[in-house]
Amino acid sequence: MSVTDLRSRVLRSGGWVAGSTAILAVAQLIQLIVLARVLPQSEFAIVAILVMVQGFVEMLMIAGISNAIIQRQGATAGELSSLHWLNAAVGLMLGLGVVLLAPALGDFFNNPAAALPIAILGLAVPVNAQSHVSRACLERDLSFRSVALVETAAGLTSVLAVVGGSALCGIVGVSFGMLFGFLIRSGLFLYAGRQVFRLRARFAFRETRRFLDFGIFQFLNSLVGFIDGNTATILIGRSLSPTALGGYNLAYNTSVNVPGKINPVITRVMFPALSRLQDDTERFSAAVLRLISMTGTLNAPLMLALAITAPVFVPTVFGAKWGWAVSLVQILALSGFLRALANPMGVVLMAKNRQRLGLTVNAAKTVVSIALMLTGIHFGGVTGAAVALVASGIMTLAVNQVLLRHLLGAGYLAIVRTHLLPALAVTPAAALGAIMMYLVANVWMPIWTLLGVGTLILLVTAVTASALKLPAARQIAELVKRGRWTRGRD
Repeated sequence: MSVTDLRSRVLRSGGWVAGSTAILAVAQLIQLIVLARVLPQSEFAIVAILVMVQGFVEMLMIAGISNAIIQRQGATAGELSSLHWLNAAVGLMLGLGVVLLAPALGDFFNNPAAALPIAILGLAVPVNAQSHVSRACLERDLSFRSVALVETAAGLTSVLAVVGGSALCGIVGVSFGMLFGFLIRSGLFLYAGRQVFRLRARFAFRETRRFLDFGIFQFLNSLVGFIDGNTATILIGRSLSPTALGGYNLAYNTSVNVPGKINPVITRVMFPALSRLQDDTERFSAAVLRLISMTGTLNAPLMLALAITAPVFVPTVFGAKWGWAVSLVQILALSGFLRALANPMGVVLMAKNRQRLGLTVNAAKTVVSIALMLTGIHFGGVTGAAVALVASGIMTLAVNQVLLRHLLGAGYLAIVRTHLLPALAVTPAAALGAIMMYLVANVWMPIWTLLGVGTLILLVTAVTASALKLPAARQIAELVKRGRWTRGRD
């Protein structure tokens, strides 16, 4: 495939993923709002535990095999069938493990009421495992239109089921809603992927070995990353109250998870493309720097707007009972921006097949992050946990500077500039947004305050980014005007 064709397919794929992600982000934000208002704070804490368990299992399934199908080109029909049955067997064992460990997990988090919802969610694991090979084949072939349509349909169904379940049965209804969503998702992916993956009654372990070589290190790397990303949830749930965990969950989802949906729009599409460019050092390096610049530029104004408007946003949207979590949302907004800049590092390591290096570095970072989190919780409770997450993000960016220099061969100045420019682009917007918030917060209705301050921040950032001639700003403008992925200059 020529570079021009690849760029064209990346653009089309990005459009479908962007549309799907935007729809699901709004739907999931509505789900978060409804659950925060409907469930008691102690039950809302269980949602955090369910999300963590779901994320852990999903990480195990996707990281171990699915990404290997994308990175290892030329998988045969027999290999794909063997991988599917291996994935199904692993899913069955993981699901059984979740069901059996549910009471222990409830006791660990000092919330025995979590046991039944966790056990119900465990039933979804083998169901969800049926979809991974089909999805990986579609993404490998850049068939993101099918992926986007399936994820949108399944995601909206899941949100409706979760919201309806919460209204009828509380937290147990939430877990049943999640189970139903996974059932729909797996069925749709198997149907959508039938042209690129025909399941056969065939299994030969030897056919999985060349994928497991890639997958085992990606699995271990993702496991370390999961521990790093969920240390706060684990330690807060164990050490503090369910209310504290519920507030942290609300703030984390608002400031990190929901806005973080932007990054996979780009990184998921770029992973297959970067894998094909891995031997072209110059183009690979330029693409990675543009990728980092774009994730930072897109996230910076959103995180800034959230941080500035949080005193109005949190009580208006989630209810007055969560007013105490405003400071958590503001602190974690900075963490969300730092993670946006660091996020592309994962696909860079996968595309270059450097999982061993990534595993070593991430393991060392995780040890430091756990120490920071323990210290933060000891001295500052849930607020200290949020501050520790920001400190961990700063450390991650510093380490990434060194890794990118090693992997890309680019100069430190170009790498540092790529990371700093998105922050500089929102500096004028931060000053003007804070002034406007001070002037109108107690005068305007909450909805007009949120819209007015948010719009001002977005417009000022757009003007500043254009004046600074950010590569990502030019790239976005060219995509809109020309409808194609252009190379741009760094």
